[in-house]
Amino acid sequence: MNKIGYIILNYNNWHDTLKCLNSLNSVIKKNEFIYVVDNASNENPPQEYIELLKYPYINHIQSSINGGFSYGNNIGADLAISEGCDYIFICNNDLIFNESISESMLEYLMNNSDVAIVSPKILGTNGLPQEINTGDSLTLLNKYKYILKSTPFSFLVHKFISKNNALDYKYDVALELYSVSGCCFLVAKSALKIIFPLDEEFFLYMEEQAIGAKLKLHNLKAVLLPSVSVVHAHGQSTAKVAAFSFSCLAESEIIFFKKYRKSSLIFIMPLIFLRIFQYTYRSLRRNDYKKNLSVFFYKIKSALKKKYA
Repeated sequence: MNKIGYIILNYNNWHDTLKCLNSLNSVIKKNEFIYVVDNASNENPPQEYIELLKYPYINHIQSSINGGFSYGNNIGADLAISEGCDYIFICNNDLIFNESISESMLEYLMNNSDVAIVSPKILGTNGLPQEINTGDSLTLLNKYKYILKSTPFSFLVHKFISKNNALDYKYDVALELYSVSGCCFLVAKSALKIIFPLDEEFFLYMEEQAIGAKLKLHNLKAVLLPSVSVVHAHGQSTAKVAAFSFSCLAESEIIFFKKYRKSSLIFIMPLIFLRIFQYTYRSLRRNDYKKNLSVFFYKIKSALKKKYA
């Protein structure tokens, strides 16, 4: 029987982690195991969480540092695989499982050997599907197109946005994407050594596109399976650290385009200037951005210094 290891990260957000665990606990199967990785939170776990650890299939892993999304998931995946898990299920801690979705996803992977990762339909708290933004490869040109989406010039990039966001998708058949949302996906047994370790240079953001680049290199697919769904309280895990999250986005963009797209710095600079303008403008209006201004510029500087072959 195939064993599935669910990896759930927690960082100073036990409230959402508990909600996720309780929902998953109500639908979990005999051959499934949960690995909760705490990314060096400075908040102690509540008693309710400690009581959940009495279940033999729920494992707690304490990281000594907060190394970010990829780092934490790698810790959990390494342990799960070493303990015999055949498939790895990456889950945000702000997900709610209202049904068992693993069987359908596992069956799809087993019946489609060219598919490496599969994601369920991801719903917002309003019950509507959340926006897809991994339908196409993210080149630097496509990034600039995506930015134009929120401007009066959006009509110029309609074709790209339609493909990238799957605007015509009706959620009636499985949809092949460049990558899937990083908040919830199941990795095939045959692709574990390709997907993992996740790139730990990304603290937060751009991981999906990095995974997509790996898949393309190995001629493998990512698929959204609309027959099953989860609810995602999107943004709850980063809402408390908005300024830091924005800094991570700017840093990750530079790393991604230098490392995975081999983009010249001269072509990346307009994106960097845009992020500097956005951050500076927000710092004039919000204290959290103002207080973390030095962190933002440190991350920009650090990313610019990195060199890749």
